[in-house]
Amino acid sequence: MSLILDALKKSEKERKGLAETGETPTMPSGSGSGPGPGREPGQEPPRRRIRPWVAGGAVFVAAMGSVAFFLFPGDNPAPSVAPPPAEETAAAPPPKAKAAEAEAKAEAEAK
Repeated sequence: MSLILDALKKSEKERKGLAETGETPTMPSGSGSGPGPGREPGQEPPRRRIRPWVAGGAVFVAAMGSVAFFLFPGDNPAPSVAPPPAEETAAAPPPKAKAAEAEAKAEAEAK
């Protein structure tokens, strides 16, 4: 408690001294010229990590793309699975027809 009172008395004295001289109190600028809170003079400020943000953004975009893919499938209907067309081949005559042809040829040769 006494520390707080001491600090208040000190600041009051400083204000009175500045009021007598006509100066206005100023606060230190946060332009980075000082070491900043929790840092030693000459120590670099902590770097912000960008990779986790990039990875998170990529996951988000992929998730939104998959949601859009399933919610809005598009105008194209699903392709139907049809059997391949049968090849057209000359049907072989039944065995009786072959015998009849052979007889007809034999008779034609005999004449």
